[in-house]
Amino acid sequence: MAVPAEKIEESTIRPVSMDTREVQSLIAGKRTQFRRIMTPQPFFETRKVTELDHYMLGYWTPEGRNLTHPFYRVDHCMDKCPIGRVGDYLYVRESFGVTDRELFDNWSKLPDPSRSLANLIRYKADRQPAIPGMKWRDPIKMPRWASRLILKITDTRCEQLHEISDDDAIAEGMVGMKSLQTGRVYGLVDEFEQYWRSKHSGDHGWDENVWVWVVEFDLVTA
Repeated sequence: MAVPAEKIEESTIRPVSMDTREVQSLIAGKRTQFRRIMTPQPFFETRKVTELDHYMLGYWTPEGRNLTHPFYRVDHCMDKCPIGRVGDYLYVRESFGVTDRELFDNWSKLPDPSRSLANLIRYKADRQPAIPGMKWRDPIKMPRWASRLILKITDTRCEQLHEISDDDAIAEGMVGMKSLQTGRVYGLVDEFEQYWRSKHSGDHGWDENVWVWVVEFDLVTA
């Protein structure tokens, strides 16, 4: 759901990087949720977990205090998501290109890059073709002024990856397969599983059932 923009203090807005598929579903109005891997991962067997130096930021380190599963998930996850808290704003960083490579390499020297380069930026999510000499840049390299999407956090929680529900998968932009007989949509979680597998492997793969931060949001309109 898109909500009207409020006055946002630039010093408080944080970045979040999204891949092209995430951005496309966001623009289409089909995404109101995203998941990010918790770092470091909590342990509940041979190692015990507590919060130390980064207490307010949501980072966790091994220590000698025995925290139970519900205590960690409820009492300590709700307000300590490092991505942001309820009411915070995020600006989206996405894959982009600048049609003039010389300007891209030197934009930090320009007095007002937002005015000088705004008409030279292309967004990969818009399916615009790259022109000769232009490279698609990684989302993490997008400067604040080039971001066109702002999110307002409405809820945060932490859970294990396999806890995702059909409703969550829809909020993640999955579409599933609709039965012509019953009208019911099937395969939503399976679709999300394949999407996750396409992005993550090894210790963060689907089979590892990692702990993730779940962030729900509204898209802010200009």
